[in-house]
Amino acid sequence: MHLGILTKAFEDAKKSLHTTFINTDASIKHNKATAISHTWVSGSIIHKTTRHVQKVAPPEAELFAIRCGISYAVNISDCHTINIVIDAIPAARRIFDSTRHSYHKQTTVIP
Repeated sequence: MHLGILTKAFEDAKKSLHTTFINTDASIKHNKATAISHTWVSGSIIHKTTRHVQKVAPPEAELFAIRCGISYAVNISDCHTINIVIDAIPAARRIFDSTRHSYHKQTTVIP
């Protein structure tokens, strides 16, 4: 069911020049985090970000990947909608949380 919803959202985003689709992931192996963000517009990848960081917790790596994708997407002209696909729902809930929390430095504020 979720795959069907995700597929429909991506197909709808491919038809719109005003929708940006961001796919993020992060993993940690041997105390080294890899944060990846792919930004899509009209069904084509327009930007890839890969960052390697040491000594971070998994939620912080996930938040960093999300922040990278959003930071790029908000600078795309005529972008009206941003869809973000992640596998870390608890981290995603914190990205716009302006209250103090342990990963507060990764919080994103979009005017």
